[in-house]
Amino acid sequence: MRPGISKILAACAAWGDKTAFLDCSGASLSFAQLHELSLRLGTAFRHMLKGATGRPIAVVADRSVRCIPVLLGAALSGSFYVPLDGSLPEARRRAMLAAIQPELVVGLAEGTSEAGFRYISVDELYGTLPDADELPPVDGDMPLYGIFTSGSTGFSKLVLKSYAALMSFIKAYIETFGFSERDVLGSQIPFSFDASTKDLYTPLACGASTLIIDKGYFAQPGRLAELLRDQRVTSIVWVPSALSMLSRFGVLGHISLPDLKRVLFVGEQMPVRQLNIWREALPDALFANLYGVSENAGNCLYHVVEKSYGEDERIPLGKPFPGTQVLLLDEAGAIIPPDQPDLQGELCIGGEILALSYYNDPEATASKFVPGPPGVGRIYHTGDLARYDEAGDLVFCSRRDHQIKLHGYRIELGDIECAALACPGVDAACCLFDPGKKKLTLCYAGASGEAALRTHLKGALPAYMAPGSLVRLEKMPLNANGKTDRVALARRYCGGGDVP
Repeated sequence: MRPGISKILAACAAWGDKTAFLDCSGASLSFAQLHELSLRLGTAFRHMLKGATGRPIAVVADRSVRCIPVLLGAALSGSFYVPLDGSLPEARRRAMLAAIQPELVVGLAEGTSEAGFRYISVDELYGTLPDADELPPVDGDMPLYGIFTSGSTGFSKLVLKSYAALMSFIKAYIETFGFSERDVLGSQIPFSFDASTKDLYTPLACGASTLIIDKGYFAQPGRLAELLRDQRVTSIVWVPSALSMLSRFGVLGHISLPDLKRVLFVGEQMPVRQLNIWREALPDALFANLYGVSENAGNCLYHVVEKSYGEDERIPLGKPFPGTQVLLLDEAGAIIPPDQPDLQGELCIGGEILALSYYNDPEATASKFVPGPPGVGRIYHTGDLARYDEAGDLVFCSRRDHQIKLHGYRIELGDIECAALACPGVDAACCLFDPGKKKLTLCYAGASGEAALRTHLKGALPAYMAPGSLVRLEKMPLNANGKTDRVALARRYCGGGDVP
């Protein structure tokens, strides 16, 4: 049995009174406090679940220090945690809970409940903590946490990750970028988004501190930059839309950030124009592009930016992290070598960082997590098409399907279409993405008015999936195969851009 979460928590306790996590409310936790609280919460969860292991605990998470021991305690108890965004529309949250079927839901508010599930608020949980028991060791190959990722049949699949897979990545991540106990990480990414695990587990592995930045700061660029300066943040890993807000508003030219030495971006393509502004403002900082999918723990590729790129160029995805397998396969399933830059293939991921499975979906797991070519173990087909450049770095080309990335979120356009079709008066729906304008357009046919449809979508989808424009059609155009003519619609409503 490989050691699980208790190993890293026991190790981090040695950092004692050093701050592990702090948030913008002024709350903080030292490593010693984090260790004790996590053990007591693990004990509480184990009592509540009567010793059952391998079962999900859903945590409706806000961006605060108090949620972190809850997540770690769930894992220590032998369960696995599933963080859910507390700002999700109720209908979508309930649909996710129905898919999870958790043993317990830990929520934000007193006096509320989740119908059909055992519920306890965070405050109530903290108010009734028992002393820590001696918890049995948890196998590192068991599920540690689950993250939802978009699927094509209505909404997300739940992907399970193990402690062993995550820590394999975290070790490589720390070594690659040189993190240490002297670092202060500025956390932007919600806990329900997989990229947040870097801000959560890097401190546990190397003694760094993480500042959890309230999302309100991202609407006030000046205050955000002042916060980074005053808290002496040394490293950030943000989605490009968050980074671009500071550069677009000219903040970087007025507020100095002398301690910021690493700027990493993840989740979507970083606009070259904004990257160049950042690099000019912080000429001594390291900038890197990170690539991964929810079906692996952490990221699988990285590219350190060491030159200026033209605005018509793509920043490479890069090369694999140590211990990670990344293959480029052609249509026949043969490996494309790095010395053939003109060939395009599908990115496939293998190695220790690979996720365990889709939760309660063996058919989808078997179809996506498959044996690799001879001499290669299990791999995951990402659906992303790429090629090698002359330096041997992988460069993104396009998607095989209709899944896109917007504001750091991987979105399945079918999710939006399914939500629209559930609205009375909508007979057909087609969602388009304009990558140049970073805009979603929903075309629909039926009697529903735009206001009614927008109200319906607001209650069914998270805000980042809301279409920017709604277009009502008399009838949906069809191609020769009788399918929705996405090409014609993209030409008409996306400025002739590529069909996603």
